[in-house]
Amino acid sequence: MLCMKTMLLNKKPSFKDFSADDKTGGNYNGYNKLYKDLVDQDKDSYQIVLGSNGTVYYVTNYWKGNYDKKAVQTYKVAPDDMQEAYQELLKHYSSASTSESSESSSSSQSSESSSSSSEAKTESKTETKTEQTGMDVNAIKDNNFQSLEGTWKNGNGSSLTFSKNQVTAPTDYEVQNANSSLENGYLRASLRTGMYGAIIYFIPKGTTLPNVSGNNPDASDNTKDRILVTQSGDAQSDAKQFYYKAD
Repeated sequence: MLCMKTMLLNKKPSFKDFSADDKTGGNYNGYNKLYKDLVDQDKDSYQIVLGSNGTVYYVTNYWKGNYDKKAVQTYKVAPDDMQEAYQELLKHYSSASTSESSESSSSSQSSESSSSSSEAKTESKTETKTEQTGMDVNAIKDNNFQSLEGTWKNGNGSSLTFSKNQVTAPTDYEVQNANSSLENGYLRASLRTGMYGAIIYFIPKGTTLPNVSGNNPDASDNTKDRILVTQSGDAQSDAKQFYYKAD
């Protein structure tokens, strides 16, 4: 089915007077009243039909002198200048539509790219915030002592020095994790030298050793990372027994 858009042209139009209310009040909603009130029916009029097939048709005697009784109209293919003008019109609006679509697509891609970039930055910030900055008991359990590197001292003047691989001072001391265990956020392992050994606790800040017997509360500063070396349960109630990072 051929879809058509029509334009009505009067060679020498003679318009009747009408008010602004007539223009905006819907009185000219349709060709019939428009043609009857505004077009001089005694003169030849053109009706130009823009076909959806890209062709322009027209008729020259559109309802001439016969508004109330529609005469038979014979439509012809419009001259070349009308055809060319219509094709230019189609190209113009087709190009405008394509441009809008392209701009919309580009804007969408830019928005997605910006969103992805923003998400990547957010993730990067989140990752930075969650990086291990203190004692890492999980890594220590796997014999990675990097979070302990440096010297630790207690209140009695004793010290422990760690490299990223093991205890370096006192010499001949070694942290053994074969039977180590993670308990309530701290790590319980063994510190051995030759035939002798003791329990060594690695206690991250914010973690407190449990008061098992009820008489030995954790006397350390739990706002800092600590190390405790002991062979008895009452050592944790003595604040001087705890090692803190010295450098």
